Amino acid sequence: MIRRIQTNTFNRILLIALALLALEVVISGGGFLVGIGIFAFVIFLGWKNYDSSFGKVVFWIGLLAQVLLFLSLFAVQFFIVAMLIVFFWQFRKRRKEPELVKPYYKNPEDSKHRLIEVRPLMEQRFIGSDRTSDAAYEWRDINIQGAVGDKVIDLSNTVVAYDAIVSVRHFLGNITIYVPYDVDVSIHTSLFFGKVTIFDELDRKLLNESVHYKTEGYADATQRIKIVLSSVSGDVEVRRR
Repeated sequence: MIRRIQTNTFNRILLIALALLALEVVISGGGFLVGIGIFAFVIFLGWKNYDSSFGKVVFWIGLLAQVLLFLSLFAVQFFIVAMLIVFFWQFRKRRKEPELVKPYYKNPEDSKHRLIEVRPLMEQRFIGSDRTSDAAYEWRDINIQGAVGDKVIDLSNTVVAYDAIVSVRHFLGNITIYVPYDVDVSIHTSLFFGKVTIFDELDRKLLNESVHYKTEGYADATQRIKIVLSSVSGDVEVRRR
């Protein structure tokens, strides 16, 4: 149902919600921002110690408190109510005006230019860890984003195409990428807080920084991988395998 909402409608609702949020910050003096910061720190501590039972409890308590705090904001309440109204309106419109399915006759002359859907190698996952298959797989460029969880991408189980691209945008969690020994790479990483490790040559803490490294033969390589990673908090590792 959400796919049927027009982009302009969604953008208007979002802009109004952001304006209300800004107004709420001015009126309240930004007091709730302190709570957001505290609960974000609690979530961060819980995630860093998630292997223990205590870490799991701290993480989920912090996450629940953060969600409840967001739901208490008038701007968030407006956004939810507005989206529900749009959903209801779309549902009624769809019942009154059923979608008309017309037969499609393929023109042989257009066969060379038709679009072919390529299934993504990794699905978008908001919460939870994810990794590529341990078995051999056909290469497809990777472009994913997530909120909480670890991402593991193993490129040693596939034949990498020329100018392959791996793009990961993440919020909280570690990103690990394994690349074959005989492939040149370009690595562009942006971190707000975390550590970046590239092969055995770089091990560096970052605080709201961006770094860019590439292997010496990248410019002339016949097989190469462009890796673009961005995260708010988490460690990034690129290793050979």
